[in-house]
Amino acid sequence: MKKPILRKAEPYLWLLPAFILFAVFTFYPFLVTAFKSLFIVDSFGHLKRFVGLENYAYIFEDKVFVKSIINTLIFTLLTVPTSKILGLLLALLAIRGAKPLPFTRRPLLFPWRWHLL
Repeated sequence: MKKPILRKAEPYLWLLPAFILFAVFTFYPFLVTAFKSLFIVDSFGHLKRFVGLENYAYIFEDKVFVKSIINTLIFTLLTVPTSKILGLLLALLAIRGAKPLPFTRRPLLFPWRWHLL
């Protein structure tokens, strides 16, 4: 019989490798990039001079950057809901069953069965 402390800690121990990988490959680079963004950096990545939020003020004054952010937001706001709604409609069509049921369900289920072929 397992000890109560080990029983409570076991799920977290199983998740520990994933947390470590997340920290090493995602969280640490994010923090380093955020820190370096407050400096003038040369082409080799050496910190030259602390400028604080001046880099951000400079980038938001650039019309091309602002336009690219606006375009990205518009693209995201149009494509994400459209793809979700279209996927839901296709799933409902496959489940509820249109007349030629095999012809509507096969293309949707083919990627799931690909590994069996």
